[in-house]
Amino acid sequence: MTWTDVYLLCFMVGFTLSVLSFLGGAAHIHLPLKWHLPLHGWHHASGLAGRGMPHVRGGLSWFNAMTVMTFLAWFGGIGYILSTHSRLVAIAALLIAASAGIFAAGVVFKFHGEDCESERRPHAGLGLPHRRDRRHSQLSDPQETVREKK
Repeated sequence: MTWTDVYLLCFMVGFTLSVLSFLGGAAHIHLPLKWHLPLHGWHHASGLAGRGMPHVRGGLSWFNAMTVMTFLAWFGGIGYILSTHSRLVAIAALLIAASAGIFAAGVVFKFHGEDCESERRPHAGLGLPHRRDRRHSQLSDPQETVREKK
């Protein structure tokens, strides 16, 4: 197995999983059978919380399916192009492909993290500050509202 084969395999796996993820989520096309792993602690992202996995932004792990698929597709695609159409040394092509994969996965993680953050805060996507208005808050002190009216 050559480096070209490794890059092509990574690209095919990453791209295929991305297409299946798109069809399952956006187009609501599901596989005819349900796959279920017997590992009950590893179901969802919440199952990984507090088990030694690094989390950012309140529970979103940097090591998730979207970032892995993005890394595989970009690493494999760039590596395949460099190994077949350039005269770079194998280690240089490997470093460039890995850098491209990490960069692309980081971009996807950044946007995915902002998307998850905006779902928790409804005004985050509108550019509005996240603050409570004391006049409409049920938790405000009645004496404070009297002072504000003066």
